[in-house]
Amino acid sequence: MVGSEKLEKEKMKKLILLLFIPLISFSSFGQNNYKLGSYNRLVNKNIVFQFKEPLPPFEKSQESYSLQGNKNLVTAFYKLTSNNFIALQIYAVTIPERFQNLNWNEMIVSQKQSKAFISSFLSAGAETSVKVSEHQIKSINGKVFLEVESILTSAGFTQKQINWMTVYKNTLINIVGATLIESFNKNLSFFKDFSNSILIN
Repeated sequence: MVGSEKLEKEKMKKLILLLFIPLISFSSFGQNNYKLGSYNRLVNKNIVFQFKEPLPPFEKSQESYSLQGNKNLVTAFYKLTSNNFIALQIYAVTIPERFQNLNWNEMIVSQKQSKAFISSFLSAGAETSVKVSEHQIKSINGKVFLEVESILTSAGFTQKQINWMTVYKNTLINIVGATLIESFNKNLSFFKDFSNSILIN
């Protein structure tokens, strides 16, 4: 039984790898009782990240669920079962030189420019279908973020995720909360609690 459960978790990890999209494109659970613990501090790309770590049953991971791999991963936490997953991640992506003159604050208040950015950002392979359900501007601890909810379908599974994106020190910061679509609304408040705890300096 233990071996079977481990095999199912490995299958779910592979599914997550299929579902998670590239994070930059410049070229059913019941109501949860998940809690956040004390603050942790990490430095990545000369940026100080402080955030409250999710408590067990979440596990910390240094494995990115992005197709780009681990080089842009700041931290990740996940909870896996045989038929669902919940993932929280923070990424920091150095902006290519040709995009460093982008006026982020101007771009996100323009519906046309922000939609174009989101479309590029959420671009994925031909085998993945992506639909943006909504986006808006959000302030998190003094930083302006673009908050985006999207639905992704791949290999017959549908996940929903929420991203908070901002540009700081020529770096695109991307905070992600994701799960299968049927449990998204039950976990949305937890995703928001995690994002609201994040301090960037």
